[in-house]
Order: sequence, then C-alpha cells, then structure tokens
Amino acid sequence: MAGNEPQPQVILPEDTKAERHEKMRRNLRILGLCVACYYFFSAGMSWWEDSQREKAIEEAASRGVAPAQILADGDSFCKFFNQYLNEMDTALPTANPLNNREGFTAVLSPAIELRGVARADEPGLEYVQWQSRFPNGLEQEGLNSLTAFILALEGTGTEVRPEMILEAMEIRPEEALLNPDHAYRPMSVQSPWYQYELTFTDGPIDELTVKAYPR
Repeated sequence: MAGNEPQPQVILPEDTKAERHEKMRRNLRILGLCVACYYFFSAGMSWWEDSQREKAIEEAASRGVAPAQILADGDSFCKFFNQYLNEMDTALPTANPLNNREGFTAVLSPAIELRGVARADEPGLEYVQWQSRFPNGLEQEGLNSLTAFILALEGTGTEVRPEMILEAMEIRPEEALLNPDHAYRPMSVQSPWYQYELTFTDGPIDELTVKAYPR
C-alpha cells in the first residue's frame, strides 16, 4: 500500500554540521598521533646521534693521550699490539716483552722482533721498533706483524689506516710477497701522532726496520 512505503530520510543541517565536526575531530586526533610519533622518532634519532657524537668525541679524546698510554712501557705497547695481532689469521705468538732499563724486547719468531727504547730523563718509551729479517722477500707474517704494529700505534679511532702508512713507506703486499729481490728506500713518514723511520739493509739476509717516534 502506498501508506507503507518508506519515507526518504531527511538530513537536517544540524546533523550534517555535527558529523562534520566529528570527522574533523577524528582527523585531528589522527594528525596529533602522527605528529606525536614523528617527534618521538625524531627524539630517538637525536638521542642516537648525540650518543654517537659523544662516543666519537671520547674516542678522539682517548687518541689524544694515546701515545703516552701506549708508549708508557713494554707491557702497555705489547698489550695494544697483541689486541690487533690476535684478530688476524696468523701463527705468530703474542708479544711478551722482556723489560729492562733500556726499554724492552719481544721476539715473535726468529725473523720478527719488537723493541722499545726508554727515555733517558723521563718515564715512557722514546720510540718503538718493528724489525724483520728475510732471505727471500718479506713474508706474510712479517706484513701481519707490521700491520699490527701500526694499528697498535694509530688504533682504529682515527682516519689513518695501516695500509695508508704502508703505502706511504712503499711497502706493498704484492711486491713484498712476490718479489724476493725487492729493495726498500729509506724514508720518513708522518701521521698525526707518529713519525715513522724506515731503514733497509740489503744482503743475503735482508733486514727491514721501522721505528715509530711520538710527535
């Protein structure tokens, strides 16, 4: 019957306004949640960046006093040296310093030796020395120990890498390992912390020596 037909729903202006307000409040809540998440994430990133910056500052500060710490005595230097040597694939033993009034010596093999010379008038070492003797070119263990020697001094908290020092001294692994007749030129190389002095004695048993003086 015509009287039972559903009547079209009439939306009053007041209802439309209320719905718009409710939708706006819902959108504002979502926007507020997004803003809160953004600031929470930004705060977390800022905290992480600040902590990394503080860590970098601490590392830089520790490197600032590292020469005095590393070259305090033979035990101190060998501790840093062994730290890096033990991370390598090497058959060399850890360096055990024999300390005396003149400094220390540490023999790693019949061909490889570390030495430190004490200061004459104050505590600490005047310089430390790596030396290798070889009849047929510098061997891999020699390169490993020299790399650990440089790392013990320079560490990993600076931009100076051991390969940079080796390249500056013209010690290239491919030449050292493949050319038994390769000779090394005497030279001096500087990093921000140390001055490296390289000498080479050519003969039936070649002798390569690197001394490191704090600057």
